Amino acid sequence: MSHATLRRRTARVGLATVLLLIAAGSARAQTPEVTRIDIEQYGIYDVGERIKTADPNAPGGRTEEPSEYRLTRQTTAVPAQSGTSFGLVYRVRGEPAGGEVTIREIVRFPPPGLYDPASGKSFASFEYDRVTKIGGGAFSTYGFDYDWELVPGPWTFEYWYGDRKLAEQTFTVALP
Repeated sequence: MSHATLRRRTARVGLATVLLLIAAGSARAQTPEVTRIDIEQYGIYDVGERIKTADPNAPGGRTEEPSEYRLTRQTTAVPAQSGTSFGLVYRVRGEPAGGEVTIREIVRFPPPGLYDPASGKSFASFEYDRVTKIGGGAFSTYGFDYDWELVPGPWTFEYWYGDRKLAEQTFTVALP
């Protein structure tokens, strides 16, 4: 093989290696990284119509996403009354802006937990994975629809990215 042919092959291999390294670095730069979660608003909310989704692992057998919500009182003290909705708005911080991430939301109930008489299930907590975007906000709430949910004590909302807890908010639910 001539020196000229060897130089061309070496140059092509070198160029291919550089392009692969650039592509790998670019892919790494696009991998979302969550640095923190900011709680921007919390308290008691007036929620609009709710989109209900069957979920046998949820208290009451379903999850609900409100189509709209409005903070009526910023507080961590929540009355244990049917029809009350409480929770918070949080924002995911990190890079790249707009990158899609999955946040695990956990609501921990006070002892003895919740007991759903219709399903016969007991709940110490409820976990939910929410897909959201870096820089985007999310609304996380719990609404009292059944008398058996009216358990007084500390209700803690936790927000996890992977194995890291990035935020939490505790509400004290009390009998009126």
